[in-house]
Amino acid sequence: MTDLQNLEIRVKSLEEWRNTQTTDAAVRKERDKHMDQRFDELKESVNEVKGYLLRIVWVIILGIIGSLITFVISGGLNVGI
Repeated sequence: MTDLQNLEIRVKSLEEWRNTQTTDAAVRKERDKHMDQRFDELKESVNEVKGYLLRIVWVIILGIIGSLITFVISGGLNVGI
């Protein structure tokens, strides 16, 4: 093999490597874009569930406060003298 043939083989292998790297980078970029979209959807779902749980907690707290007020008004704290 001459130096020219050797150089051609090396350049060809570098071009193939560069093409492979370009393709891999494009695939990775599209995959990351899809993952970002999925994480955004997941974040929205978690925030929605968080809002519902907050409402449920408030209903429970208000129920407890209401039952305590009802207990006091109906004479539950009367101390016998």
